[in-house]
Amino acid sequence: MKDRIIGFAVLVAVMMLTCFCVTVANDASAPTSFTLTTNSITILPDRSRQTASEWTTNTVYAEGDYVANTNYSSSRPQRIYFALNAGTSGTNRPVHLNGDVSDGGVTWRRVISGLRKGFVIVLSNTNGTANLGVDHPAVAGKGILLTGQGSSFGMDNDSIQGELMSVGSVSGVVVSVQEW
Repeated sequence: MKDRIIGFAVLVAVMMLTCFCVTVANDASAPTSFTLTTNSITILPDRSRQTASEWTTNTVYAEGDYVANTNYSSSRPQRIYFALNAGTSGTNRPVHLNGDVSDGGVTWRRVISGLRKGFVIVLSNTNGTANLGVDHPAVAGKGILLTGQGSSFGMDNDSIQGELMSVGSVSGVVVSVQEW
């Protein structure tokens, strides 16, 4: 009897750990790499946004537009996505849980709802320089400056919920971004 109780306790513990790991994997965004140009781009979208217009096919979207997908499940709230580039939407409705996926014309980043618990940004090429700005376009030489391979910037404790923008002072700067 004692062996059965211990076996049952181990089974319950494994099941709870499995559920926890799946939840964490679905809530965190996968590390993403970006190649920056001298143009400012948003690298972390605004997570406080709760609503957006419904995504539609064959629609012109600007970089930085937000769309929603409410058609994937009637039992869940809408998913919000952020346009990484300007273009005309294709035929593949965004339904992904994290990361970046193209609809055939625009690449969409899933915006994980709720507070951003933290993030880290790392320059991953040599002699790179990137400037970061919060809630406004980054400007070369101003704001938070990252320079050199392995240079990083990160925050935690729900510090930045709005958009985090970056500009590369030299074309071709590669950064890796992960938020949770």
